[in-house]
Amino acid sequence: MVPAALLAGLLAALSLSACSVGGTDQQGVIVGSGDVVMYPPGQRHGVVHLSGTTLDGKSYRLDGSAAATVVNVWWSDCGPCIKEAPLLRDASQRWGNAVGFVGVATRDASENSARAFEQKYGLRYPSLWSPDGSALLGFPSQYTLSTIPETAVLDKDHRVAAIIHGEIPSQLTLDEVVRCVIHPRGPHCYS
Repeated sequence: MVPAALLAGLLAALSLSACSVGGTDQQGVIVGSGDVVMYPPGQRHGVVHLSGTTLDGKSYRLDGSAAATVVNVWWSDCGPCIKEAPLLRDASQRWGNAVGFVGVATRDASENSARAFEQKYGLRYPSLWSPDGSALLGFPSQYTLSTIPETAVLDKDHRVAAIIHGEIPSQLTLDEVVRCVIHPRGPHCYS
């Protein structure tokens, strides 16, 4: 059980309305700071149209069956992506069918590298193969995803409800963000 004061502090941090980008790494990748930006229901604009071909060669289109969808942008050589992969794997298993998970594999030189990453970390949810990042063009322009890793949480209507710029800070952070997206009137959400 999480102490109420810790949870209140975490959710206060989640309600930040601005983010910062930490700069670039040695490979020229924009590195995020781990800030979380939440968008209350009345401040969500546009619909995400995410589609493409997955690493296993299947066609993917975002559907409306989940209460929320976690979209994670990753690259197999990205240190923070490697750190958060087990967290995402565990969250996808814990949330089951209530929450959809999809990755966007970008920057990898070959699909084999990306597939090896999925296999090594046990990622069972689909990942779109998008080495040039073009799959992200389905996001409304005000929600540009430009860091690696970066995670967007979409509401049931496929609107951006939250973005984690950079590595997901903790399992608790991801779970609380998803809970607030599913139940926006929950305690401490958007306060």
